[in-house]
Formats: sequence, C-alpha cells, structure tokens
Amino acid sequence: MTKRGMRVSWQMQAGDWKELADLVRTRSVPVLVDHAERVWKAAKSTPYSARYFIDGWRGLPEAPADSAPTLRAVSGGWRPFQNPENHDVYDEPLI
Repeated sequence: MTKRGMRVSWQMQAGDWKELADLVRTRSVPVLVDHAERVWKAAKSTPYSARYFIDGWRGLPEAPADSAPTLRAVSGGWRPFQNPENHDVYDEPLI
C-alpha cells in the first residue's frame, strides 16, 4: 500500500490483526491492495488507519481454494541460488 502512496497507521487490536491475517489468506494481498486503492481514491478525507479498509475487505469474495496466488515479477535480474557444479567445495572446512 505504501508503494502506491497509501500511508496509514497499522496500530490495531489483536482481533483486527487476526482478521487481517485471515483476509490475506482467503483474498490475497494484491486483491486487498487493489481494493484499498479504489477506496482511498473515493474517500472524502484521507484514511489514517488500516482499520478503515477492513469492512470493505471483508466484503470481497474469497479466492477459490484451488487457485494459485498471483505472482509478481522480481526486478534486478534476480536468480535463485543454484548449488555449485563442483561439489568439492563442500569438503572445505567451515572455519
């Protein structure tokens, strides 16, 4: 949300955090952020707390259980670690 210019307080009660975790699990972060951005732009005054969005997030449809999460591209030419082809490096002492 911060990357999209939505700066809010995340100070919430334990129950709100639990509900937010359930919403992330059942809706996904990209869906919640997209919804928050639409609400942010339509708000009459700037929201100051993440709690402002919870009712709207609760009303979003749940993602199908068998759906894969939306993957995001990683910038900077990142490549996953690959084990070295020469396994002799594992014979070296660690200290």
